[in-house]
Amino acid sequence: MSGRGGPLSAEPELKLTTLTKDDEFLIIGSDGIWDVFRSQNAVDFARRKLQQHNDVKQCCKEIIGEAIKRGATDNLTVVM
Repeated sequence: MSGRGGPLSAEPELKLTTLTKDDEFLIIGSDGIWDVFRSQNAVDFARRKLQQHNDVKQCCKEIIGEAIKRGATDNLTVVM
């Protein structure tokens, strides 16, 4: 590509965060998730689902489902 970068980047955005015993959970999601969820909105959604069934795997599936309902068009990946 004649030395120019394309529209995609393989360089990840990194942030070092130390979790404490006070942290309930950590949500790591692809940009498709964050296109339709604000950070606090995702936390509130996940907290509500975890209070209902305490199943992290199911919660991740529900976040993906909710993102699709909200019109997400990018790839959707979430890990908690």
